[in-house]
Amino acid sequence: MTDLQRGSPGRCMLNRPFWKGRKVFVTGHTGFKGSWLSLWLDSLGADVTGYALDPPTQPNLFEQARLVGTVRTIRADIRDFPQLKNAIAECQPDVVLHLAAQSVVRRGYEDPIETYSSNVMGTVKSSGSAAAVEAAVRGGQRHQRQMLCEPRVGLGISRRRAHGRS
Repeated sequence: MTDLQRGSPGRCMLNRPFWKGRKVFVTGHTGFKGSWLSLWLDSLGADVTGYALDPPTQPNLFEQARLVGTVRTIRADIRDFPQLKNAIAECQPDVVLHLAAQSVVRRGYEDPIETYSSNVMGTVKSSGSAAAVEAAVRGGQRHQRQMLCEPRVGLGISRRRAHGRS
């Protein structure tokens, strides 16, 4: 059993060269976690494109951190499949990180259908858009490395290992 399977990820050394110059598409970058992630990726030298609605609260980290001048921002709804697909195709990302969601608990109770639509269908459309773009650039034109951390220190997991293949 690995450290990750035991729930003890061990030490993870960030693979900084992986992110330098890497095109990263982040959905939900105006939310709290998306804003932090975008700041962090930018500090690592990634070329970040964010796709989200306006920040959900006032005040908010996105505006306080002045991310609008730091990362390319596309203001749109994750459920708008044609626009999302076009945005991902235009960005030609190496990595897609999906954080977009309706996360305000009170709003979720007040409008569960809207929350389901955003959180579940937004994920489906985000995955579908990324898959469609990935299929269009396959065939040697683009190589995606699926390693986020150094493999020798415990948390580096390739896509193959994550799915139980060596």
